[in-house]
Amino acid sequence: QKAHYLADEIQKLDGFALKFSRPFFKEFAIELPMPAAEAIAKLAKKQIHAGVDLKIADETGLLVAVTEKRTKAEMDSFVQALKELS
Repeated sequence: QKAHYLADEIQKLDGFALKFSRPFFKEFAIELPMPAAEAIAKLAKKQIHAGVDLKIADETGLLVAVTEKRTKAEMDSFVQALKELS
């Protein structure tokens, strides 16, 4: 449920979209308006672990995982940080 909330919020941002339309549970891949490595580096400066660069699987985008430990406030902060990247 939390992963779907976060995915829905991220998709509202300009330039961001789910990479795949398949069902998911706790992890999903997103396309970004910049290279994933750039987003990861910028968010790391804010002490935010953004996810995994899909370049390791010869893909583009970012793999995001959401656990039961994440709060709505943390997810909203993540979305805001992504919004500030673009």
